[in-house]
Amino acid sequence: MIKHISQLVLLVFLGILSITCTQHIIYKFQPDYPTGNGIAYQIEVKNVKDGKQSLVALADNAKLPMEMDLNGQIIAFYPDSLGSNNIKIAIDKDVGYTDYAGLRFKQECTIILIDQTGVIELDKEGIEAIDKHGNTWISKAGVLKSRKAIMIKKN
Repeated sequence: MIKHISQLVLLVFLGILSITCTQHIIYKFQPDYPTGNGIAYQIEVKNVKDGKQSLVALADNAKLPMEMDLNGQIIAFYPDSLGSNNIKIAIDKDVGYTDYAGLRFKQECTIILIDQTGVIELDKEGIEAIDKHGNTWISKAGVLKSRKAIMIKKN
């Protein structure tokens, strides 16, 4: 039982601190390209030997946002734009990893969604990834916007 207002203030402070710390451990992808190019849907992404990425449609209704110059030449593809969903991360056995959404994955998985805030939802727990700074992240279950989800969190 709380006997003094200072105990209540401390509990509220600790609760806010706990919530803030929990929010900071969730990985949020921030694209380094202009957003608003559309979303990717139903594609497979895989790094291949020549240092490039293989992007394959997994369904007739697959989508892959791209940017073209005025001459109709493709400048860039955006398989990891915010809002993208149902993206299969495949691993070429000769390469050993696939780069996607600012992370290097060494295990196959499916990205269920990259929401508009950059939070990445996956299909299974235990998927490890490394960011460009060498930090290790892992997919773990949690609550996202009042529902259960598997997100990438700080390991």
